[in-house]
Amino acid sequence: MRALTNEERLAAFEVIKVQTVKGEVGLPHLASFALGGVDRIPSREEILRGMNPNVIMVGLNASAPLEEEWQNFHKKKEGNGRQFDHRIYELLKKETFSCFKGAYMTDIGKGYVNAKSSDFMKYVKSHPEYEEYCKEILRREIDLLAGKDTIILCFGKSNTAKLLGECQIKTQNGYHVFALTHYSYVHKGCGNDEVYYESVRETLEAAAKEYRRIHDAR
Repeated sequence: MRALTNEERLAAFEVIKVQTVKGEVGLPHLASFALGGVDRIPSREEILRGMNPNVIMVGLNASAPLEEEWQNFHKKKEGNGRQFDHRIYELLKKETFSCFKGAYMTDIGKGYVNAKSSDFMKYVKSHPEYEEYCKEILRREIDLLAGKDTIILCFGKSNTAKLLGECQIKTQNGYHVFALTHYSYVHKGCGNDEVYYESVRETLEAAAKEYRRIHDAR
């Protein structure tokens, strides 16, 4: 079976509708690609050129809604409603991790916007049909992307990793999951960006090494 082209993948994503807790939403309003810049949404042409189907970044759920299609990185915000997804952008600027640029970015929990992961997990526990639906959508997303030996960067070592493992993802050629401390983590000094970067450096280096081992061998 031949691999899909980036044009075919993007077209497939654009027609997927997801039933969320607030109604039906198009997938482009729930996911993005690691392209563009802080508060700069990548164009469709940029996505087609730069999409990397061999890397998938998975989070738990959105802390804020995506106002535009394929919206991704935001500026650092302090106080209530803090956002830390700029950390992913800054990591991708490092040469060691540039191989992850263009990765598909998505959440397991679709359409449930809440910065508190504990609230999301309580909702999931009391709504098993929503949980299974979200897992099924994630499986569809990964199936559309999955190339050979896909690298999955899982942001969240407990809740995200647990739900991802329960998805029983099966791709034709296997996948490699690397669980990372979530980019919104602020404890143990990780409120400081540089401390956070150091906390995930070893795992990201291992993921980058595996990525290059796979792709340099081809």
